Amino acid sequence: MSSNWGNRGYNTSVNNYKSSFDILREQRLAAQNQSTPSAGRETPSGFYDHTPSPLERSRYEVLHNPISMAVQSGIEEPPYYTRAPPTPAVRPQLDLMTRDDLYNECAKLRWSFDNAQELRERSEQGRIYYRDLVAKYQAEKDLLNSRLQSAIEAKSRAEEETGNYRRSCESLRNQLNDLEEEFRRAKLDLDRAHADLRGQFLLEGEQGGAQVVVGRMKEDLREKDACIVDLSRQNSELEAELERLRNALSPADQAAQPPASLSEYPRSTYDNDPLARQRLEDELQAAREELDQLRNTLDDERTAAERELQHARSESSQMGHKELENALRNSDALQETIDQLAAELAKRAPVSLSDWEDYQQKYSDLLQKNKQSESTVRQLERQLENGPTPNEEELAINENKDQLIQTYSEEVELRAKKEEALHQELETVSAQLQQSTKEQERLARVQKNRIVELEISEKDLKEANKKLEEEIAEKENALVDAAAATKRLGQELDASEQEKRDLEEQLRELQKQSSDDQKADEEIRRLQAALDELADRVGDEDIDELQQQLDERTAELEAEVARNRDLAANGRTLEAEIVELNSQVAALESRLAAKETEVGVSSQQSEAAVVGLEQELANAAEAVERISQALDASEQEKRDLEAQLRELQKQSSNNQKGC
Repeated sequence: MSSNWGNRGYNTSVNNYKSSFDILREQRLAAQNQSTPSAGRETPSGFYDHTPSPLERSRYEVLHNPISMAVQSGIEEPPYYTRAPPTPAVRPQLDLMTRDDLYNECAKLRWSFDNAQELRERSEQGRIYYRDLVAKYQAEKDLLNSRLQSAIEAKSRAEEETGNYRRSCESLRNQLNDLEEEFRRAKLDLDRAHADLRGQFLLEGEQGGAQVVVGRMKEDLREKDACIVDLSRQNSELEAELERLRNALSPADQAAQPPASLSEYPRSTYDNDPLARQRLEDELQAAREELDQLRNTLDDERTAAERELQHARSESSQMGHKELENALRNSDALQETIDQLAAELAKRAPVSLSDWEDYQQKYSDLLQKNKQSESTVRQLERQLENGPTPNEEELAINENKDQLIQTYSEEVELRAKKEEALHQELETVSAQLQQSTKEQERLARVQKNRIVELEISEKDLKEANKKLEEEIAEKENALVDAAAATKRLGQELDASEQEKRDLEEQLRELQKQSSDDQKADEEIRRLQAALDELADRVGDEDIDELQQQLDERTAELEAEVARNRDLAANGRTLEAEIVELNSQVAALESRLAAKETEVGVSSQQSEAAVVGLEQELANAAEAVERISQALDASEQEKRDLEAQLRELQKQSSNNQKGC
């Protein structure tokens, strides 16, 4: 019954029309007959027609009806089919379809419409996702632009800091040169101070030599004073003895005149006593040798002092130090005093030696005369006891004794005056030496204070050098930080390049997706045509419902097409944004190149800033990669939808074949 209903009214049109689907069906049936022959009948056209049995029909429905498969398998939605649809257009074979087949076909169409609704919702979600993704990309692009601007500003600041660092380094270098110059001056002052101390030590050595000479002179004077005291004592004794003898002489003897000079005195004692004469000559020779040694010592000390003074004058001419000149002037004054004293000593030494010889001679004569007087006194005593008269020699001695004593007293007083004048002169020289010693001590204190000041200055110089090194280290750290910032800028630039490449790839994907949307439009139009043809063959009671479903599906598909067009428009907008971003990147590269050209020596800072920018752009590239992955997922969903549409078409064609 169902077969008669299915073949009623359509046999003529079906038999007179052979579509590509009929050809494929006949080929498939021929292949089945060759492999597994089964019962069937041959059509008037000569093709083998196989009418399925109820078992085959149920098996066919189980295998090819998504609704029955979903019900039997217990799942809510039919699975997605990925098999490709047949290449030629499918024309439904309504003459093979029963009412149940039509209801099943309508159910499949309803499911397809539901699936299309779900696909529309998913497409809406995808559109919202793409819109959010574009907004996110725009925000990320704005963030990248802001970061790029910040990187450019950081690079400008780095260039400014580099200029400031260069100027500060130049200032520090000038300060270092000034400190080095001050250090050299301080070192020269220290060398001069050491030279002053050396000259002072030499001068103190000269003063020490002069003090030794003066000490020796003082010792000689003390010895001479002792001799004078001894001679004075002996003279007093002789005077007392002579007074006693004078009192013992007769008036005639006292009236006799003494000889006019000492040469008139007889020297029979020296002639008769060679040992005494030899002893006197030895004493005179020792005195001469000591005087010669003193002269040689004074000459050597004078020569050494002149040599040291010449050396000090040469150093003073080289250094030109004021305090050293003062010390040398004091040394010259002291040397003049020493020279005067030496000249006085040299001038007085022969006179003193002559006086000493005369004094020794006179003293010897007096001793001899004393002995003669004693012998004369003893003779006179013996004569007085015995009664003889004195001879002429004794009378002459007694007569000249008073005159001799007076002459000797005058000579002793003159010698005492000379010794006193020499003592006063030595005291004056000692006072001058003490004053010069005080002046040298003052100069030593001044030099010591100067050395302390130089040490303090050297310490301050070391501290200043240390601070300068710390400042240089800080500037180097700042330069390293600026280089790191330049490196970050380079990284951000590389990331921007990567983002540009990713956006270009995304643009190509969107263009490809647009072409796929065009194919989907063609497929929808083809499906619409098939549905229109199917609607012509459906019963009147289902036409309105199918038409309504078809209109809904058509509206949904048109909305999907509109959304796809919106996506294409968004893709074109994204392409324009990519072009704009490329122009911005090109401008950024040009500005970066100009900045790098201007900076020059701050290339390390620029590299660090570029590295930071590359890092930021790498992050943006990762975001674009995520966008690309989302686009790939959307593309996969689109392909799945297309596969579902193809599967629906194939199911429809299979249902038509089954009917």
